[in-house]
Amino acid sequence: MKELVQKHYNDLQTTGQLIEGEDEEPSVMLWLLLLLAEFEDYENHTMMALSYLDKACDSTPTCYDLYAIRARVLKHAGALAQSEKSLAVGSSLDRGDRYMNTKHTKYLLRCNKIDEADNEVSYWTKKDTPSRIDLANMQACWYEIECGNSYWRQGDVVHANKLYHEVIDHFNQYVLDQFDFHPYVLRKANITPYLNV
Repeated sequence: MKELVQKHYNDLQTTGQLIEGEDEEPSVMLWLLLLLAEFEDYENHTMMALSYLDKACDSTPTCYDLYAIRARVLKHAGALAQSEKSLAVGSSLDRGDRYMNTKHTKYLLRCNKIDEADNEVSYWTKKDTPSRIDLANMQACWYEIECGNSYWRQGDVVHANKLYHEVIDHFNQYVLDQFDFHPYVLRKANITPYLNV
């Protein structure tokens, strides 16, 4: 697969076409570069992956997917601080993208920047409620686990244990909700649709 993508990339560089006589959209080069960067990252060729990403950034600096993939490449190379900075740039390009906001928050927590992560994630929480309380109400296990891991790495066992305990409480609540839901369905005499699912 990599050889095929490399061939397409070379063809596009030399002739500007993948199929003779048909010009390609400029975005085709961008996505070929991204795919090649991901192949190189998979093979642990960090510098080659970053060089493809640099070329893609030169052509389309406003594509936030570039920064997310760069962050992943840097994370795989062990450069957590640089990967967080890359995601910060990508997240700033589209503040309305919840995925990028969440990824940036996770990377901040992996760099043990808990206060900055709380500030970043508060973009999506209720404005009149502290973000930690709102995240607990939303049962955001991803945040509690990452934040707990961050506290653990810093030796703050008390805060880490509190967050891990909240995750366990969420799962206990899931189980109780299931025990409540199934008898409810049977009591309401919806057995046929219930069994058909």
